[in-house]
Amino acid sequence: MIAPLLLMMCSCEDWLTKEPLAQMAPETFFSNENELQAFSNNFYSEFPGSGLYEDQYDLCLHMECPAEMRNGRVIPASGSGWTWTSLRNYNTLLEYSVNCEDEAVRNEYNAVARFFRAYFYFEKVKRFGDVPWYDRQLGSSDPDLYKPRDSRELVMQKMIEDIDFAIANLPSEKSLYRVTKWTALALKSRFCLFEGTFRKYHSYQETMYPEYDWRYYLEQSASAAEEFMNTSGYGVYSADGPDKSYLNLFAAENAIGDEIILARDYNAALGVIHDGNYYTLTQSYGRPGLSKKIVNTYLMKDGSRFTDKPGYETMTFVEECKDRDPRLAQSIRTPGYTRIGSVDPVAPDFTYTVTGYHPVKFVTEPENDGYNKSYNDLPIFRSAEVYLNFAEAKAELGTLTQGDLDNSVKKLRDRVGMPNIDMAAANAEPDPYLMNMYKGVSGTNAGVILEIRRERGIELSPRRLQVL
Repeated sequence: MIAPLLLMMCSCEDWLTKEPLAQMAPETFFSNENELQAFSNNFYSEFPGSGLYEDQYDLCLHMECPAEMRNGRVIPASGSGWTWTSLRNYNTLLEYSVNCEDEAVRNEYNAVARFFRAYFYFEKVKRFGDVPWYDRQLGSSDPDLYKPRDSRELVMQKMIEDIDFAIANLPSEKSLYRVTKWTALALKSRFCLFEGTFRKYHSYQETMYPEYDWRYYLEQSASAAEEFMNTSGYGVYSADGPDKSYLNLFAAENAIGDEIILARDYNAALGVIHDGNYYTLTQSYGRPGLSKKIVNTYLMKDGSRFTDKPGYETMTFVEECKDRDPRLAQSIRTPGYTRIGSVDPVAPDFTYTVTGYHPVKFVTEPENDGYNKSYNDLPIFRSAEVYLNFAEAKAELGTLTQGDLDNSVKKLRDRVGMPNIDMAAANAEPDPYLMNMYKGVSGTNAGVILEIRRERGIELSPRRLQVL
């Protein structure tokens, strides 16, 4: 009798210790592409939502001045960006993807997770500097929750390892709404440019991290951007002509894949909407406006400097808008502006903008006015930024040529019929207005560096996704 009883007890124990069929468990999930994709879909929420006009310092102003500008910065007990929930999700997938026996599928979704981990840490480094590096799941009692911050160098090198893996293993087919090899190259060019220029203009970093100095990061940025430019097949959207293409790029219901590498997908039929129109057309939602400082940087249509004109500081609005870079009239309401979907000219409205430089980028037809009624896709990465990253990295390194400018910045200016940057002329006579904006830029390449920064501010403003 004893043997049958023991057998029954063992059988019961096996039955009682089975995983519940009605619940997912990490040990039994992540076993195929559908499950890996389903889990990774949530990663895309790491990107900003609308993210419109969130710069509140130099390029765009709002009703309320941010605490950092009012000497009102406080150290919060929690929040303020110091959150790690998303990181745990990336590390969870990386830990359990071994459940998938298909190596190609496993590598692709590991690459997705590592792309997002690099993106996550870039946001943390920008805000906090040194942060703790975590590449595994942590439990609520794990002592590493309280470990000190790791060095900036360790974190940046881990980010490069992650993004290089992503570049090697993400699909090369273009996709507007999923990360690809091209998205990874764009991200690498972005964060390496940021780190390289940060270290260059904070020279103490060179003694702290002699192995990977500012030149190393700028070379990484330029190399990633150049690979993108030479092999991706992306270009600059110009099908609607110099007076409409730039504006229409941001107002398109479906992201324009000629230039947009990755976009956030919005769809009215599915109720996935944002507040693009409402944000710039209501009295109670920030009342954003471009600053006089950035408006002054827009060149004249012939390529000459607006700030070289006598009396530019006190010109009337009509005078200062005349014969300017066409992107000004595609970024703010200028005299004669008519909204998409309307034929009636409308002037800047001070009930909607605190500065009078009333933004029009991302604004669509009047029928989409009202709270959360917009559904045009919003770009997260586009080729224009990669061209600028390439040119700026090479200019900072001192390796930029006129041919490099022709292959990058010229394409952006050609879109709106503006003359290209003349490198020799820019370096011979750097713009004093820009010199005052970007203090610290010096050397034989100072002039062209300033001109590329001018182009970056104009082409990418006013969105927090830009790098300045």
